[in-house]
Amino acid sequence: MNFSLAYTFFQTLSLGHLERSLYSISRQTKLPDDMVFFDNNTTFSEDVIKLTVAKHFNLSQWRFYFSKHGDTRKTSASWSQNQAIKLTVNDVLILARADIIYEFSCFGALLKEFSLHSNNGINPLHFVTCHVKHMDYFNKSYTFETADDAADLEPLKWRDDVQRLTATTGRNFTETHLDAVSFCTTKAAMAAVDWYDESLQSWGMWQQSLQMDMREKGIATHVIPETLMFHMQHGADRNTARAMNEFNSSPRRSGIRNNFIP
Repeated sequence: MNFSLAYTFFQTLSLGHLERSLYSISRQTKLPDDMVFFDNNTTFSEDVIKLTVAKHFNLSQWRFYFSKHGDTRKTSASWSQNQAIKLTVNDVLILARADIIYEFSCFGALLKEFSLHSNNGINPLHFVTCHVKHMDYFNKSYTFETADDAADLEPLKWRDDVQRLTATTGRNFTETHLDAVSFCTTKAAMAAVDWYDESLQSWGMWQQSLQMDMREKGIATHVIPETLMFHMQHGADRNTARAMNEFNSSPRRSGIRNNFIP
């Protein structure tokens, strides 16, 4: 089955985040035939970003989009992930992000599970994800605003075996049927729920809102019970009160958002 990769790189990440994530993607047992790289208003130049990508890929393998818009309303994941997904060629897609290190079998496992439930893509209204570990770093010296202690990860030799990242401290997140950072689905499924709600601009609510919408539309969620994704800490504007206000007051959420699960 042909599938696309929609990949986002955003402001609160470093080139270290990007390089580690791209390395894990370059080692996937199943790679897409179409790869979109979407830069959402980062401070890094196109040339510097491409030099980082070129460490692990032939640049011709990617279609690059650099959105240096300077618009604070468009720095959210809801906007940038919509843009990246809409730029993909195939209906079946995997959304990936530069703050995630992927188990080398991750894309293959997601696609296999999607193919099984969707009858090889004939029934497109399915959503597949897996467990994720939100890693802390060893030395505990970071704050969420400055975290990128790459050197702390290298002694684990995770580049040979990503599962060694389980030795880091942090939280294993199994409730990805509620809040998945990466997933396999279709553009048809995204369109059925009118994509991410772009009125949700603050950190923390857009993904859960999307998956709530999908459940209401009857789009089936399937979670592989294995940790195949490792989330690297990074900065975020974590104003929970503002995020919840956006979530509860969104026009498309009116009257159906009383079942929020924190």
